[in-house]
Amino acid sequence: MAPAAGADDAHYIAAAEKFFRPEFFNRLDRVIPFRSLSREQLEGIARQLLGGVVARDGLRRRNGLLNVTPAAMARLVDLGHHPQLGARALKRVVEREVAQPIAEKLAALPPGTPMIANLAARGEGFALSFRDLTPAARSVFWPEATAKTRTNAAQSNWAARILDGAYQALDRIEAELEHDAPAGKIELGALSPAHVRYFFCREHLKRADRLVQVVERGRELPRRGPRPGKLPRARPVKVLVRQLISGNPRFDRERDAVALRHDLAELEPEPVDVPDSPLTALLQELALLEALAARPVDDRPALLVFRTCLLEDSAVMFRLARCYADCLGRIWGSSSADIFEHQAGEDLLLGRILGELAGRTQAVYLKGINLRRFLPDRTNTILTRRADGGTGIVLMTLETVASEAEAKSRAQQMAGSIDTLEPDSFGPVIQTVAEHKTLTDFRTGLVVPGQPSPEEFRALLLSALPLPSEVDGVITQ
Repeated sequence: MAPAAGADDAHYIAAAEKFFRPEFFNRLDRVIPFRSLSREQLEGIARQLLGGVVARDGLRRRNGLLNVTPAAMARLVDLGHHPQLGARALKRVVEREVAQPIAEKLAALPPGTPMIANLAARGEGFALSFRDLTPAARSVFWPEATAKTRTNAAQSNWAARILDGAYQALDRIEAELEHDAPAGKIELGALSPAHVRYFFCREHLKRADRLVQVVERGRELPRRGPRPGKLPRARPVKVLVRQLISGNPRFDRERDAVALRHDLAELEPEPVDVPDSPLTALLQELALLEALAARPVDDRPALLVFRTCLLEDSAVMFRLARCYADCLGRIWGSSSADIFEHQAGEDLLLGRILGELAGRTQAVYLKGINLRRFLPDRTNTILTRRADGGTGIVLMTLETVASEAEAKSRAQQMAGSIDTLEPDSFGPVIQTVAEHKTLTDFRTGLVVPGQPSPEEFRALLLSALPLPSEVDGVITQ
């Protein structure tokens, strides 16, 4: 029951004075009137009870999640509410209709693989279904091949063949770009989209060409003659690669990786420790150049939406959205804009203290060249491992839109539908985030800190791209 307010207080006090004998009523220090619970309050109590079910050891050890559809929540409230007794029966209903069926089905399932239980209303009762959150299969292998240990002679021969492949790839891409080169006088204010793409790709071509020279000079190879083409030769530059370097020493990174493998032994592949080197940076930039220069050219705007079912995962969701927005927005010819206001971890904590509801959706409006080649299609799942041991999910969806106005409208619709999603609509698990520890990409096996720097996240994103065929054939041999 909830406390009553207003003019009815005196009525309730008078009723209590009339009901109890004077010698008992006079011993009462205070009379607190109550009124019937509203439906919103009953749903809040039901969500707390369901949260208690999810927090039990059985679901936590199996990395289990629980999704309750709005229709099922309404039926739980109807069954658990009594006009005179309030919500006393709600706990028994949750135990009978949710906790016990989940426990019976979990007993027959092998532990290890994360799963999500979905409670839906069917006919006059409930339907409980389970679905494994299956990780995406390894799809890119060149980062792993780069990490292999070789003898000095084999390493030198391998690097030389990579450089030869890189020169061939740069020559091919440059020749393809020349078809889009503007003829005659250039007016910066009247460039066509094809010419804009040409200049953006040329700039990145120069960046990749400089990295090839850095790698070659670092190996102390004999100087080559100038490569045919219009690209000027630049002086060597210092390259800083921070794929796996953070403020923690190597011992802390290895300890965190061991803890993560222990928690998700049946799920997570062996982490790939890619060495930090100019060669690694060169491969990543070649993969980026291949994606930018690929045909057919796709310059359609896109909407990247991040959603979470639980408020506890809002901080991770907003942090991931910011990582993707910053990384994609810094690629040549691309831009990104948040649809909803970004909420940092401190803001979410303060809002929770003040009783304010945190956002559970963030969307990014993207414009650029071939951006869909950097992102998995449709809806994909990112698992979260919270500091308290709980498991959550963040859904990442890529949508095609025609304008920013359409992106805002679509983002609002998707934000309102997060509680009505069926688990079957969740895509494969492409990443997992262990809070304050690590971020693992299942497509490559790469692991970076859980709160990566811009350079670390960029390395993670570019490592999931395919290399030019001239280089990929050398690495995967």
